[in-house]
Amino acid sequence: LAERERADVVCLQETKLQEKDVDEIQKALAPSFPHSFWSCSTAKLGYSGTAVLSKVPPLSVRYEIRSKEHDKEGRVVTVEFAPFFLDYRTKEWDVAFGNYVKELEKQKPVVVTGDLNCAFGEMDIFHPEGNRRSSGFTDEERSSFAANLLQVPWDGGEGGEQGEQDEGKGGEGGEGKEGGEEGAGAGREEGEGEGKGLVDTFRRQHPNAVAYTYWGYRSKARPANRGWRLDYFLVSHALTSRVHDSYTMPDVPGSDHCPLGLVMKMN
Repeated sequence: LAERERADVVCLQETKLQEKDVDEIQKALAPSFPHSFWSCSTAKLGYSGTAVLSKVPPLSVRYEIRSKEHDKEGRVVTVEFAPFFLDYRTKEWDVAFGNYVKELEKQKPVVVTGDLNCAFGEMDIFHPEGNRRSSGFTDEERSSFAANLLQVPWDGGEGGEQGEQDEGKGGEGGEGKEGGEEGAGAGREEGEGEGKGLVDTFRRQHPNAVAYTYWGYRSKARPANRGWRLDYFLVSHALTSRVHDSYTMPDVPGSDHCPLGLVMKMN
C-alpha cells in the first residue's frame, strides 16, 4: 500500500506492540522507511500504540503531550519536519490535546492525523438520526471537537463551514458504528495564522462527498456501506494552500478502519 501510494510518511494506529518488539520490526522496515518512531503503551501491554514511518529524517520526535493521565497509553507521536509538525493522535481527551496542538502551532504549522473518534458532520455517518446518542456522534463530542480542534462555532447540527471542490477520491465509503448533510470544514480563511483552529482537509477538498473510514465488524456493515468518518487529516490554516488532495481508501482490507491519504505540495 505504501508503495502504491508512493508515501513519504506512513502513520499507524492500534499497533498493539510492546517495546521489546520494535527493534525487529524496525530492521525489516529499514530499506523502505529508515526512520520509524513507535509509541507503545506501558500502562497496558498489547494495547493501543501509534507509529510514524518516514523516508526523510525529522528534526525532532516526542511521544507525549505532558499529561500524566494519557502519556503512558502510546497514543501520540509528534514528528517535526522542516515545514511543519506531524502529530499522530488517537481517541479522546480533546481539551488536553487541543491545548497541546495550540502550543505546537506557536512554533510552526501542524498536521494532525489519526482516529479522532468523532464523526463531526451529519454527512460523516451513515444514519445520523439513529445515532444521536451513539458514542462518537453525541452533541457533546461534536461540540468538543469543534471547540478544541477546529475552533469553529458549533451549530448543533450539520457541522462547520465547508471548503472547496466536490467529489471525494474515497468514493462513497462506509457503515455505521452501530446503527448527510455538511461535515466539518475549514471554518475560516487560510493564512490567518496559528491559534485559529485546524482545517478538516477531506471536507475542505470534498465538501459534498460521502466517504467513511470506519465500519464495525457486526451486521456486515462494510459491504452494506454503513460507516463513520472517524479518521482525519487536520492541518493548520497556514498549510491549506499546500494541500493538493485528501482522500480515503475504502478498498484496502485488513481492519475496521481504512487508510487515508494526504498529498501536500512542499515546494
